[in-house]
Amino acid sequence: MTSKQPSIPEILQQIGGVPAIEAALESITELKVLVIGDAIIDEYRYVVPLSRPPKENCLCVHSKDREDFAGGVFATAATVANFCGQVTVCTWMGPDRNAERLVDRALPQNCVLKAKVGDWGTTYKKRYIDAFNRKLFEVYAWGEGSMTRKARDELDDHILAVLTSEKWDLVVINDFGHGFLADTTLARWELADLKYVAINTQTNSGNFGFNLISQYTDGQFVCIDEPEARLAASDQFGPIEKIAFKVLSPHENILITRGRLGCYAVGEVEGPFEYPAFVHSVVDTVGAGDAAFSVASPLAAVGTPLGLVAFIANAAGAVETQVVGHRRYLTPEVLMDFVRMMETTGDGIA
Repeated sequence: MTSKQPSIPEILQQIGGVPAIEAALESITELKVLVIGDAIIDEYRYVVPLSRPPKENCLCVHSKDREDFAGGVFATAATVANFCGQVTVCTWMGPDRNAERLVDRALPQNCVLKAKVGDWGTTYKKRYIDAFNRKLFEVYAWGEGSMTRKARDELDDHILAVLTSEKWDLVVINDFGHGFLADTTLARWELADLKYVAINTQTNSGNFGFNLISQYTDGQFVCIDEPEARLAASDQFGPIEKIAFKVLSPHENILITRGRLGCYAVGEVEGPFEYPAFVHSVVDTVGAGDAAFSVASPLAAVGTPLGLVAFIANAAGAVETQVVGHRRYLTPEVLMDFVRMMETTGDGIA
């Protein structure tokens, strides 16, 4: 059974308080990072539900407003760039000028986009949202189905060329399971030769059960949520520590985000660390896990103690739950304001 979770003041004392967090964030400011992953545009369509059509059994809504966000790998890269010195994004995009402009505006100046353009590229996720910020339903628009061998080879060549173009302090693999990364891609990588690799494999409605962390046999740091970890461990009901140890090998450290239950982290030589959620009310869960992964990965790469990594990642995810979609990407200033608030109040977001 898991042990009783410590309070936030107790955790802060254990990890060295605000000075330790500030020092940890300062230690990653000069890193050169490559972020690899799926290009996703998140569309939020704000609607007002209407009455059911008299002759149909379907939901009818009135369209009111719309917001588009650079999500997927772009959200991760933008957040990493806010904390690190130089970031390169490797992805594949469709021939959509509006999406290109949106991504150009979203990425910070220290973030370089290296995207191969092809008809199969960008995934669009349209979420229909009511006046209470409740998601009614979601529509995927993507290049589902088999990619041609020629296109697959060209994409794999592009990824490998970017991967080997420089000596990266950290390679972040943000795998959303929408076809950007495939078995052929992974077979050509020599991840063991890279300095440090952090991996996130996401389970979503478009890939459920088919995009597991177990496909990666290299990489030092893994950050996934609890359902993703349980799928990889083939264990629906076991205790979280059992799940974590099943998924940990062959990696050095794993951080499992658990939503309202906080997070759990363990490594080959550190942990376990189990922290409660730092937030009690949520505006939007989209992007919370990405924020935790984006901040935790560079911290792990420089050898930050795992307990400190887990605390900062847990705080990053909590802050991001208060943001609709990707209206803003997390910054060190916003994160530290939240940490200092917790230090003062002894609690997270009510």
